[in-house]
Amino acid sequence: MELVVYIYCCYLNYNKAQKAQENGFKWGLLTLLAIFLAVGIGSFLLLASFVSNDASFREMASNPQQDPTVLMTFLQKKITLLHQLFILFCGFGGYLLLRYLLTKKIEKKEIQVDEHLKN
Repeated sequence: MELVVYIYCCYLNYNKAQKAQENGFKWGLLTLLAIFLAVGIGSFLLLASFVSNDASFREMASNPQQDPTVLMTFLQKKITLLHQLFILFCGFGGYLLLRYLLTKKIEKKEIQVDEHLKN
């Protein structure tokens, strides 16, 4: 489900860039990269909170001989809907960041056109 939301966000920025006569593919791809970067940061923050709050997870994660599948199973049991929503909203923040940058670029271009028409 998250992937569909993220692709739709990319589509929205693609359309906005096309209407402003910008390269829509570039803005769509940048949006996707920003979303996945924000999701990665959100996932890292979530994992850091697990490590700092749960002593048993900290012990398992610090053991170099620990089987990674055991860690993944432990995390899958701990992740709730709230955690998934947090990561989803982190990704949405990446979309909003690129949407803001695109809007600022469009506004700057419009100001330059208006100044050119006045002269």
